[in-house]
Amino acid sequence: MSNAVYPLALKALMDGDVDLLNDTIKVCLLDDTAAYSAANQYLSSVSTGNRVGTDATIGATKTTTGGVFDSSADCTWTAVTGNQVTKLVIYKFVTDDAASPLLVWMDTFASGFPFTPNGGDFTLTWHTSGIFSI
Repeated sequence: MSNAVYPLALKALMDGDVDLLNDTIKVCLLDDTAAYSAANQYLSSVSTGNRVGTDATIGATKTTTGGVFDSSADCTWTAVTGNQVTKLVIYKFVTDDAASPLLVWMDTFASGFPFTPNGGDFTLTWHTSGIFSI
């Protein structure tokens, strides 16, 4: 699998159910056993056993220029422990995992992945061309 916008996320974006600039958009780190499915719609479909650390929020400096979602603020996880991280998902946080729609699956990165948490902080620096595009 390579990086992908979830098909149901595209519909939610087009229907106005997701506002990338004003909604709370979060990032969840995943271990190697997590698997992509185009049919997944909510964060609850990603097993809690696959999640590593506490999810991070993409900062308030978000933009959507030319169909590219971006943020000038990196995401940092504090004191991360757990399995090796090889993937991540981006989602809109609502109230809980069952109500939070998945937006993007990432398992291909320029650098920084995979990494094995060692109890220290981890900072994800977004690519200069943006986080994802539609």
